[in-house]
Amino acid sequence: MQITVISYLGVFAIVVLVAFFLGMFSFVDRRILSRVVRVFVYFAFSLALVGCYAWGLLKLNQWWVALLGALTISVVTSYFSVLKGKIPLGRFLLPIALSQMIGMIIGVGCSLLLIKSSPVITITAVAGMMSSLFILSTGSAIKVYVNSLKHTNEHYIYLLSNGATHFEAIQPSVRRCLRASVMPLLHPLTSPIVVAPPVFYCALLLSGMSPLLAVTVVVLLSFLGVAICFFVAVIAMLFSDRFIFDRSGRLLI
Repeated sequence: MQITVISYLGVFAIVVLVAFFLGMFSFVDRRILSRVVRVFVYFAFSLALVGCYAWGLLKLNQWWVALLGALTISVVTSYFSVLKGKIPLGRFLLPIALSQMIGMIIGVGCSLLLIKSSPVITITAVAGMMSSLFILSTGSAIKVYVNSLKHTNEHYIYLLSNGATHFEAIQPSVRRCLRASVMPLLHPLTSPIVVAPPVFYCALLLSGMSPLLAVTVVVLLSFLGVAICFFVAVIAMLFSDRFIFDRSGRLLI
């Protein structure tokens, strides 16, 4: 799509509508209005950065550059996952970053086997989808895991004193963590698809893909995303174990 496809009349109509909205909202709450404006400025700036990043990948047209970009995105996503989970940054940033990088590699590899298209486009699109799922899943999962360990610490010590192994003693917290890694991803899938179709599905239709094939691709990628987030939570728990417990099994957080 070129810029000549955009109608200047449509742009003018949208600008007038937005100006009317800002003017009316200023009478309601100017404080909230300033926040709305800041959010939209931040959104536009972030979208411009993403556009420059995608444009650079398409110009270079090298799959390994796109893969490095996807891994970089997974590292940045891990930072936001830690912030969203409100967990100690120093203890959990490294294990979450490593687990999400492994999950990104697996997800991109499976997507390249599924979609016979340009590797650069496939890697870029799937990396964006996986990063959004990681933010929804990993942060909440590790938060639930840490809180569960804190609340069941006495039960954990009791099980250890009665001969249970470390992994047997933390099983209740592990179950809660894995459940929390999947549940946030199920809510978007339960939204009414007829009135709110997924953006990725609409993008496939606009690219010229047939509706049935687009449905197949979106369903398979959705299942893949949920499975990858599950495995990322498992790997994150394994990697963060040494940052949570000492050698004697005592909780450090």
